[in-house]
Amino acid sequence: MAWNLDNYEPVADRIGRFRLDYPLATIETDLISDMNGTGYRFRCSIEIDGVLVATGHAEELISTRGVNQAHALENAETSAVGRALANFGLRSVGGVATREDMQNVETRNDTAKQLHDEQQQLLELVQGFSEDKQKEIKDQAAWLELPSLKKPMSSAHLDYWRDLIHK
Repeated sequence: MAWNLDNYEPVADRIGRFRLDYPLATIETDLISDMNGTGYRFRCSIEIDGVLVATGHAEELISTRGVNQAHALENAETSAVGRALANFGLRSVGGVATREDMQNVETRNDTAKQLHDEQQQLLELVQGFSEDKQKEIKDQAAWLELPSLKKPMSSAHLDYWRDLIHK
């Protein structure tokens, strides 16, 4: 599904509008969690004259492909700022979501489809192995506490499966 991104405002534009009206306000971000190495959670706080007026939270998962392969941290921080500004009242035509939020949804959907397709290919590959080889791989996967290839999984789990199958 493709959204009309013209209906969503970039976070940088919201910050610019905010700064015009509140040049002395503070926009502070805090990394809440690195999600055990799988992504990032941020909180953004906006204060005007020392009074907390809005907060926003966001998280991004690290991906093996796409923009979140290298920039999940920045995306999470930017999204938290965008949400705090929206919660303050600076919204775009599309509402609370920012242009970056909507692009991330599209990226996540594309990534999820790619992961699903790759998972299906690995499942078919394993099903083509001998019963002994299948049992060996499944035993190793169980020892590593990996989810079944028949269940949704993260890109990190898929990487482990790929390594198991191709070694």
